[in-house]
Amino acid sequence: MPIIELKDVTYFYDGTNNLESRAIRNVSFSVEKGEYVGVIGHTGSGKSTLIKHLNCILRPTYGKVYIDGVDVWANKKALSKIRRKVGLVFQYPEYQLFEETVEKDIAFGPKNLGLSKEETEIRVVRAAQMVDIDRNLLSKSPFEISGGEKRRVAIAGILAMEPDILVLDEPAAGLDPIGKEKILKIIEHYHKYEKRTVIHVTHSMEDIAKYADKILIMNSGEVVSYDSVENTFKDVDVLKNIGLDIPQITKVFFKLRKKGFNIPSNIYTVEDAVDIVKNILIEKERQ
Repeated sequence: MPIIELKDVTYFYDGTNNLESRAIRNVSFSVEKGEYVGVIGHTGSGKSTLIKHLNCILRPTYGKVYIDGVDVWANKKALSKIRRKVGLVFQYPEYQLFEETVEKDIAFGPKNLGLSKEETEIRVVRAAQMVDIDRNLLSKSPFEISGGEKRRVAIAGILAMEPDILVLDEPAAGLDPIGKEKILKIIEHYHKYEKRTVIHVTHSMEDIAKYADKILIMNSGEVVSYDSVENTFKDVDVLKNIGLDIPQITKVFFKLRKKGFNIPSNIYTVEDAVDIVKNILIEKERQ
């Protein structure tokens, strides 16, 4: 049974059938437990609207949303349980920090789940460790730490609730390369070692190629494609038709193959490219 399933979900912002207010249309897809799904598409394609349906911020105008097999809007009493299962990290989540200390900000979610003081403290320390926030920062004001640290504290506040599904909307937006890599590694760890399901909205094809199992492409409020990373990047024309592209490193390897180099075409990350080049150099030395 999929952990997430959407069936023919359509959403109008003004609650009418006015086409100009339609944000997404007939969206259907499912996600298996433990998968990492990247969601890509241009600004205005419906990505943010889509993920707001996953933890019941938005209710479909038409269609159904199922989390762990439960129709989330069939019984309003079940909404709180669904929201505990799905942790949503908005763009620039550090703007939502408001407590006196970092510790209190991370603890806000667990406390609202009704956890004991002892369990809340355990979760705060654990979440802080997961996002590489030193314990001596816990007593500081969240407004006294760096931008990258604020972002990680905000994410820690979601991780402390230990959601089964982690949904992130451009979690690395606006960060420098080092800060961005830290955030992506945190997400990877939560997926890989905590064995949780991740839905990651981004504009970066390179990030999705590196971390995702599947890619869901949105365009004009509809799902254009939902497939594995390899199959998605094979269909270059589909991507180009909606103004998207394959990773830069993949382009380089495509061009090298056209020039006669016997190298794979399914290279999507710099790390993979480095391994291939190393192997080629080793083979040449042996010859």
